[in-house]
Amino acid sequence: MNRLATTFLVAALAGCGGSAESPDAVSTPERATAPASPTDIEVTDTLLTFDPATVKVEAWRTLPLGLGSASVEIVERENGLCTFTFTHEIEMGEKRWKVQVPTDSGSVEIRSRPDPAEVSTSFDLESAEFLGVGGGPPES
Repeated sequence: MNRLATTFLVAALAGCGGSAESPDAVSTPERATAPASPTDIEVTDTLLTFDPATVKVEAWRTLPLGLGSASVEIVERENGLCTFTFTHEIEMGEKRWKVQVPTDSGSVEIRSRPDPAEVSTSFDLESAEFLGVGGGPPES
């Protein structure tokens, strides 16, 4: 190979042209991050959990308790908030709350406790909107 051809070959392989600092350098467009796939509410023997940033809207699950249950239904996810209803049912009576948590707050958790009617939550029920009570034994 002659000297001129070798010079062109080396220049082509080395990337002849503007440097990264050069205003003539070609920039590579950044790729947009795809939104996360919707996720489910997960339930084990003692734990109900979901990610407020990715949980499917209208998802619904129940955590069985010794004397009742704890249920969650996802209402919506917008403006950085995940809204859901939380129902705590004990021996046919129930209490319901409308809860909002920031979507970047990490996992929402509801855990059963040693008392078969109690749960602990990762969210504050005192700041949730109380929707009311329902159920109870049938009247005779």
